Amino acid sequence: MPKLANSGIRGVIIRDIWKKRGIREGARYEVQVRDPTTNRRVSRSFADGQIADARRWGQMTSARFTTGLDSATDADWRTVGMELVENLRSAQRSEPYVREHERLIQALADLGARDMKSPIFPSLVRRFLDSGKTFAEDRIDVLTVTAHTRNRWLQEIRSVVRHAINTRRLTFNPIAGIKRTTVIQKNKAVFNVDELRALLARDRESDPYFLRFALLAYTGCRIGEAMHLRWSDIRWEAKVIEVCHQPGVYKLKRGKERFLPLQEELAEILRARAKLSGFIAADPDDRDCDGKRHGLRFKSYLKRCGVDPQGRTPHSTRHTWISMLLAADVNAIQVAAWAGHESLLTTQGYSRQQMIFRHAVSEWPRGAFILRQLAPASAAQRQPIQEVVATA
Repeated sequence: MPKLANSGIRGVIIRDIWKKRGIREGARYEVQVRDPTTNRRVSRSFADGQIADARRWGQMTSARFTTGLDSATDADWRTVGMELVENLRSAQRSEPYVREHERLIQALADLGARDMKSPIFPSLVRRFLDSGKTFAEDRIDVLTVTAHTRNRWLQEIRSVVRHAINTRRLTFNPIAGIKRTTVIQKNKAVFNVDELRALLARDRESDPYFLRFALLAYTGCRIGEAMHLRWSDIRWEAKVIEVCHQPGVYKLKRGKERFLPLQEELAEILRARAKLSGFIAADPDDRDCDGKRHGLRFKSYLKRCGVDPQGRTPHSTRHTWISMLLAADVNAIQVAAWAGHESLLTTQGYSRQQMIFRHAVSEWPRGAFILRQLAPASAAQRQPIQEVVATA
């Protein structure tokens, strides 16, 4: 294509694309602008009589490339999003976490999200967040989406945008104007001491879920951590449990390994079932199923024990554990270390719930849970686990 004229702007070429085709009446201009950072070009067509507009657009686009306000690379939502998903898998993030990113990327793409540089992209994101739709594994249900869920989705969308910026596909944040929804800080759902005693009663030990609940209640572990505890993680003589990263099997949240106190009551429960190796929760399905199935099993156990679930989940045992420790005047810094919290502010957020347990734990030894009215441990109960197994 022959040039119409020198544009006079470095990196900008204006061509008359109709002249090459032999069309004598009128003109059709193509403006090409080179991005000096990526050495790629963008182009745009202008009709007859728009030569001034063509020059102006070329000058403004070249200025944006030169100052770093824009880039000539593609910023396709789905392409960038799936790259991020592969990075999350390479970083060994949990599969449910990765799948949620995949479903969100697909849901927003189905809504019409393509080029993240497009001026309509922020409005598509707002429409998606305000749509009141929540996606499951294989369907989209119209439900009332909570502020917490909306904020989580926004955070995941922001992670895709950050990846586009880090890979130089974007030079600006197109959704910077979309703010998080204010979340009402509700009291965390916890169990009271009477409910815990009913759930940990000796006549419940034959229930298949009893051991799982005991691990959750006495350690304060997250559900994934509790289901991946091994017998080798218990230091019987030191009376501690090690929560550690297991490469290729389970990755701890934020990779924080830690030690937890081994409660006397939990030690009694575990010694009766002790093995030298393997997972404490022996059923492989405990480690493979997702949070929803864990929640259903947890609530079924509560109902079998005559306890109303009241919306409580396996994570409610963690809330209860932390609140009871704080109510027993255990140092908040120590509780944060046991819980694996990154910030002490997270631990202090449980200070409201501790008032529920203040009276119940007032006569307990500091940091000990008396939920099964144990007699003092016998010498046989204090034997190292190797001796217990050898004599069994």
